[in-house]
Amino acid sequence: MALALPWLLVATPPAMAQQPVTTAGTVVDADGKPVAAAEVWCCSAPPWIEDSFDAVEVVQVTTGEDGRFRAALRSDRCYSIWATLAPDGERPARASLAVNDVLAGSVVPLKLHASPAPERFAIEGIGELGGGGPFTLLLRPAARIGPLYRLPIGADGSVSLPPLPIESPIASIVDAAGRVRVGSLSSFGAYGYVPPVTRRRCRVVDADGRPVAGATISHVSAIHPGAPTAPFHSPRESTVSISSPPTDAEGWTELSSHEVTGVMVAHAKGYGSARVGRRNGMWIQDNEFLADDPRASGEWPEELTFRLPSAAPMRGRLRRGEQPLGGIGVLARVQVVLETDAMGGLFRSWFPHHVTTRTAADGWFEFDPLPGPVGGMQLAFGAEVARLPVLPIPRRRGPAGELDFDLARWPVLTMQVLDAGAGPPAAARCVLLPADPAADVDGIVLSTDRAGRLRVQLEPGEWFVFATDGRGMAAQVLTVAAGSEPAPVSLALQPLVARRGVVRNANGKPVVGVGIRVGGSQGRGAPVDGTPTGALLQAHAMRFHSGLAAAVETDAEGRFELRFYTVPGLVLLAEASGCNATLRLEPGDEWELVTESR
Repeated sequence: MALALPWLLVATPPAMAQQPVTTAGTVVDADGKPVAAAEVWCCSAPPWIEDSFDAVEVVQVTTGEDGRFRAALRSDRCYSIWATLAPDGERPARASLAVNDVLAGSVVPLKLHASPAPERFAIEGIGELGGGGPFTLLLRPAARIGPLYRLPIGADGSVSLPPLPIESPIASIVDAAGRVRVGSLSSFGAYGYVPPVTRRRCRVVDADGRPVAGATISHVSAIHPGAPTAPFHSPRESTVSISSPPTDAEGWTELSSHEVTGVMVAHAKGYGSARVGRRNGMWIQDNEFLADDPRASGEWPEELTFRLPSAAPMRGRLRRGEQPLGGIGVLARVQVVLETDAMGGLFRSWFPHHVTTRTAADGWFEFDPLPGPVGGMQLAFGAEVARLPVLPIPRRRGPAGELDFDLARWPVLTMQVLDAGAGPPAAARCVLLPADPAADVDGIVLSTDRAGRLRVQLEPGEWFVFATDGRGMAAQVLTVAAGSEPAPVSLALQPLVARRGVVRNANGKPVVGVGIRVGGSQGRGAPVDGTPTGALLQAHAMRFHSGLAAAVETDAEGRFELRFYTVPGLVLLAEASGCNATLRLEPGDEWELVTESR
């Protein structure tokens, strides 16, 4: 039986992709004076396409005497942009912070940091790695999008750095054989250190306790490069993995790791996965506490047994009518989940894990049993269709059986987002989900162009669209029928509720940097308006509000502003760190909060 999953194709016409849009900006120093001859880095990637299929593109331009720059950028991309200034005589190198989620046609101000940008990176404890050198540093800039640098590490642990944004980059270490030895190097500024190694004996058995030979244990850590600067920033996440040698005939292997965080996952061909990790200081293995006292903390257990259930591979095919589509990259976004419902409450955490393959000449693809439920998939077509991504979302996690996708049935839909003044918003995001309140999926996040437009190719079915620019929102259920291109859809943003507040200490003085975030809700009855849109807004309220503002902070005067929308039949709650208060997200007067600090 073939299961139909909703997919999405970003339908950027080739003409649009070939006509770059001028993006301008200025680079100034710490005193606000224009900086000439600064190098401006504009890094982009297609939405959701990871480096597995499409490398990051870099556009470099130089500022003039007035500190201004102009760059011709693609309208179908989001960019991370930063500036660097090379050393000159006694003057050290300078760099700016990265500005993320930039659309072509924007005006980008960049300010060089007052302190010198590091030109070398010093790694302490390189000798902890033992043999396997020479070693290489895999370095990702502190930006949502940036190239992956492969830099040689000297015997003393020193590394020469390329021009980077000023914040600490994300770094890993691999050995001469290409094996990851340190997945996420602890670092600050121009310094990093290798934690001491921990060796763990691991045994892998099947559901009946028989040893499984050829299984692998992986210590996986998540990486989230760059902070978001816009509502519903395009997800860019990946993982690094340190793997053990395959298990022997008795199911034994040893995993050596320098990691201090992450989850251990056991997997083998023909089986599902098993995992162990720590949540809120408690060790959990396959939804059970490892210790009799679940509150006991400590180091990673030094000996573990993983029990693997039997599982079938995931298969599917991609076609356009009767024409198979071969050689297409397929990526599954797997969610490796660590949870338990013991002790009267649910403890749950997860991290993304990307698994890739390509379709064969007959259009079929296959994944070995995956280490968790599928939260989304994507395709990379390459130059055949202007390298556009296809982004599917399963209506339910964990698809089973064979998947059959016929792109010939999917119509192209044009959406136009308009702000409160009936003009295009500066930077809008659209979130697309199946129109099923029970669909537990991540959603697809796409940016409109500078005119507020978005063209997408959708699988026929019921879709829910949520659009926002951070100041207004629109929500609509769309019925997409197979066949010709439907009429354009207009999404008019309605203003979000803006509510302000102030945080002071016990002496009445303002408190800077207090975080305020949405953290819960009250009421789960039927939506007041009884509409499908109301039910979907209620079902996804926490997801949407986290995308609008995961957290805000008080300014120098202790003030903050939260923007939210009211949900029929549901009251959302927010909390401020260090304040014994719960904020009900509904219209009202300014909040006045008091912290326990003085």
